[in-house]
Amino acid sequence: MERAGEGKRVERSMEDGKRRTEPVGQRNGAALIALGLLAGLLLVFGLGRLPLIGPDEPRYADIARAMVATGDLITPRLAGLEWFEKPALTYWLTAVGYRLFGVSEFAARIGIVLWSVIGILAVYGMTTRLRGALYGYLSASMLVSCAIWVGFSRVATFDLPLAVSFTLALLCYLGWERSGGVRWWAGLGVSLGLALLAKGLVGLLLPGGIILAYAVLTGQWRPLLHPGRLLLAGGLMLAVASLWYGPMLARHGQHFVDEFFIAHHFQRYLTNQYRHPQPVYFFAVIGVLGCFPWNFPLLARLFGLGRRWRDLRAPEGRFELFLWLWALVPIVFFSFSGSKLPGYILPSFPALLMLAALQLQDWEAEATPSRGQVGSVVATMVVLFLLGVVVALAGPGLLGLDKFTAYRLAAIGVLVSIVYLMIWFLLHLRAANRFLPFGFAVVMVAIVNLVTPVLAERETLKALGEQAVREARPGERLVFFLNSNHRLNFYATDLPLRDEKSYFVIAPSLESIPLLIKRHGGESLLVLSQRQWSGALVESPLLRMERLGEQRGPIKCSPNCDLVLFRARAARP
Repeated sequence: MERAGEGKRVERSMEDGKRRTEPVGQRNGAALIALGLLAGLLLVFGLGRLPLIGPDEPRYADIARAMVATGDLITPRLAGLEWFEKPALTYWLTAVGYRLFGVSEFAARIGIVLWSVIGILAVYGMTTRLRGALYGYLSASMLVSCAIWVGFSRVATFDLPLAVSFTLALLCYLGWERSGGVRWWAGLGVSLGLALLAKGLVGLLLPGGIILAYAVLTGQWRPLLHPGRLLLAGGLMLAVASLWYGPMLARHGQHFVDEFFIAHHFQRYLTNQYRHPQPVYFFAVIGVLGCFPWNFPLLARLFGLGRRWRDLRAPEGRFELFLWLWALVPIVFFSFSGSKLPGYILPSFPALLMLAALQLQDWEAEATPSRGQVGSVVATMVVLFLLGVVVALAGPGLLGLDKFTAYRLAAIGVLVSIVYLMIWFLLHLRAANRFLPFGFAVVMVAIVNLVTPVLAERETLKALGEQAVREARPGERLVFFLNSNHRLNFYATDLPLRDEKSYFVIAPSLESIPLLIKRHGGESLLVLSQRQWSGALVESPLLRMERLGEQRGPIKCSPNCDLVLFRARAARP
């Protein structure tokens, strides 16, 4: 029998003894219905109302559209040009949505939502298996109602597919440690292969590092060296990953290696070439704030870690040790990256929420509420209440909402905070914990209904992009003046001039626009410019400008960053 089994049996017997009375079977059906309802409200409701947002989502959605149109599911292409920045899993999930529902914003995102649901159900299943049905439902309901998880589940980017694949791999390891069996190593290998398809080498490096660190700290590293297990997991990982990496290497060789691995792995991590600098503590802050509305149970668990540190290496504490390694390794690793974006540490959040669930479970078992429980509930209520007040007072200035809409949204947030506090005060923490995910879902439904129209107008380029396509004459193309805006992808992908790497062509000066018109061989070009520079275009003696349209920019910089669409012709001598 393996050494791993000794601690495993101790922990299992302890947990079984503590929770033998839990009605696991009776609660599974109700728990799954509740999780399904939460997923529907938080992840699916209004999924297609917001146009594709940010610089990345329109680009990735268009690459997937090209894969469906051409039938080539291997080589990513943007506007017909090769784009080797990311691997294929998100493109494939988006392509499935297009096949099922046609090309739309909803279809672009629904595959990511389904992948998110798989991760949530996997967390529910494994945590129920390890610590009982109540903890399982608590962990899964907290994850599905975690603000950052909801946000990334509703956009077609690569962070969520990596986080879910990452989670599946580590849950498989936990399943093996508890009960043994070759199937868990098979699942581990497949999940690591999916993680490689989701975001490259980090999908192997970080889960592998977490498992290795845990095995060394607990003295259980020898079972990891079992040749049969390594061959099984490694072989399946390579088989899954080779579905895309094999054909890419065969087709594109060194060009793929240089662009995908060298530029978008090592240079992105080691340098600020892609201009996403942040301080070293950035991800620690994101880790706490991103757990909203479960921040305070997580902080309580963290602050109590010093008292429990020696117990973590004992069999009954190893589950929590594993979760802390799972949470902290990505945060520490990316804290030293030259490029930092919030989604980089999304794989940490399932573990962070499971840690917060441990704290809530301990509080729920208290006969008399402790100071920690009282402080957490009150602090959560106060934060929800204050956020409502901030929306009421600053919503028009920060979000561009009219006052009536801001007041309605604020009232919903304040009402949820008050109901949460009253349920805790009159009933029990357990009832309040069951209410809060649904209270957050109500707030999310309100945000989709009330805020999405403003975001669609100010944070996307759907309207102006579609207008540019309608206005463009045969053979006419578009250039950006002084800076570009990647939100134009998907809605007008083929219209802008691009360089050999598919980046938009930017006119760096007034003098360059007539040269671009001449080089392109036409009589005119469409020009997209921020309002703050449009006056120079109109007044230039080198150009004849025709104003075609305009779209307001983000509230924080409008009106200077409002975008204006022109048709430009070179002035006659």
